[in-house]
Amino acid sequence: MHKPVTADSDVIFDSINKAAPERVLYFIADVPHLIKTIRNCFASSSEKRYYNRQTGRNMLRRRLEKNGEKILWSTIVELYKHQSGKTLRLSHQLNAQNVFINGYSKMKVKYAAQVLSRTVAHHLEEWKGESKRERVDFIRRVNDFFDMLNGAHSEQAGRTLNLNLQAYYSPNDQRFQKLEDFVAYLDDWKKEAEALDKNNTSKNISLQDIGHSFDFEEDEDEPEEEDPASVRQLSRQTLEGIKMTVCAFTKAVKFLLGEGTKFINARIFCQDPLEQFFSKQRARGGGSTTPNFCQFINESRGMGQLGEMGAKRNFSGNTEELEKSMEISSEPLPKRKSLGRSVMTRK
Repeated sequence: MHKPVTADSDVIFDSINKAAPERVLYFIADVPHLIKTIRNCFASSSEKRYYNRQTGRNMLRRRLEKNGEKILWSTIVELYKHQSGKTLRLSHQLNAQNVFINGYSKMKVKYAAQVLSRTVAHHLEEWKGESKRERVDFIRRVNDFFDMLNGAHSEQAGRTLNLNLQAYYSPNDQRFQKLEDFVAYLDDWKKEAEALDKNNTSKNISLQDIGHSFDFEEDEDEPEEEDPASVRQLSRQTLEGIKMTVCAFTKAVKFLLGEGTKFINARIFCQDPLEQFFSKQRARGGGSTTPNFCQFINESRGMGQLGEMGAKRNFSGNTEELEKSMEISSEPLPKRKSLGRSVMTRK
């Protein structure tokens, strides 16, 4: 469909603009969406097997493995339970909503970012030490990847003391190399998984014992085939999205800086404003789930008029707005103790 400009890449991340052949188009995936798919792959990594009705076999979900160490979601659950009863907690970002994820919480970007954070990696390293080295390294690399592509404004790095959130001022920024190192880390992981697959095949390990039966967003966290190599690593769609985004982001930012742009905030490449706009469109439409072109234009004009009015809330007075939101926990309820088979008899 597209003719890539950079032919030596195995992922198409750029193409010639047919409307303006002297310009280049860059394809960048939504980074918050990539964080959710990475978390979904991590959350489905388990040792448990489930019965698959289609094959009639006990199938294994995704089981991430790097350098001989299994990267399992059960470690996050154990870490949360280990500190849940304490007042002061190192990994204070862990809660029931981001540990015991469901169909609603898996759509929240902040829940994925809270688990895949440097705070959780530091606490896991303090708690388990060298025994969970690969899991700690995985969480830290994903956290740095998200931060380097999520800087919102120029002062955010100073306020949060996180240099990865700093705006890009120079084409020689060291973070470009860090992003390439993250892609190389995933490539090495893929080669290792394929090498283990060949070794296991030589030992007559059946491919039918490994599969999937756990649904996540757009099936991007599930193995596309009953293949041990795909089970041990992130999904193919996620890996391609990360590599495409890193290559395109690096080229686009360097091009803009070379054209005279003073600085670039990484979050401008995210599609959050677009999603917010269409969410308002859907809210204004009410029961109309299939608006036509005229309805869409009218609703857009209405939102523009409300913004131009500049109406402000009056915060004066001796009353304040009540918090009407309800917090729902997804943490499993404690099981009741068994009463046994003792029977109470009347005298």
